[in-house]
Amino acid sequence: MPKKWTIRYKEVDEPINEHVTKFGGQPVWVDDIQWPISRRGGFPMRFLCQIRLENYMFPSVKARMAYVFMTDDYDNYIDFTWEPDGGENAVILQPGGSSIVETKEIVDGPSLTKSVKIPGEKYLRQKPCEFAVELIEEDDIEFVSIDSLGDISDEEYDEFYDRDTPYQTKIGGSPFFMKDEEFPFEVPTALLMQLDENAAPFTLNFAGGIGMVFLSKDGDCAKMLLQY
Repeated sequence: MPKKWTIRYKEVDEPINEHVTKFGGQPVWVDDIQWPISRRGGFPMRFLCQIRLENYMFPSVKARMAYVFMTDDYDNYIDFTWEPDGGENAVILQPGGSSIVETKEIVDGPSLTKSVKIPGEKYLRQKPCEFAVELIEEDDIEFVSIDSLGDISDEEYDEFYDRDTPYQTKIGGSPFFMKDEEFPFEVPTALLMQLDENAAPFTLNFAGGIGMVFLSKDGDCAKMLLQY
């Protein structure tokens, strides 16, 4: 069975300034700053997370960190965020990775927020947040897709796709497709991370679905796609 590292979140009060896996805050760059820019909007993408690429997880990858971004501006709606080559999401590998989008040297850019209730106000507000993680090593199943399961019982469905647990949120392992199998690279390609919006303690604009980050065969490029 393939190995996966299930993600458990822990919110922090102080910024994390180390080369570790984290969500939110500001990226801690290994090399020069490479903040991705929205292809259609021309403004900085939102920083989602950075993933430390440990040798025991991805032995063939030379890069040590992966930085994941997506276009998500609260005042300007931009389409095509789900497409790996649409120019509205980006995964920056450092050192030595390549990027398919324009990047700029932006020191402090948009990052993750979470919804909070403000006393006396009717609507929730978005508040900046940052999360450390605990990674739990587990066996993973071989990849499946909802469409490939056919007619199955409720019990079998729950075994493969339980939205009440963070089963879908992991580093490594096998991709779990909500629709047909979909890869941004020619297979074989490795799953770097899978992120379930419904299991996240922060705001994601995945249309209620899942974000999947894949590594190219040679490990020098990574791309993200969304399924929902």
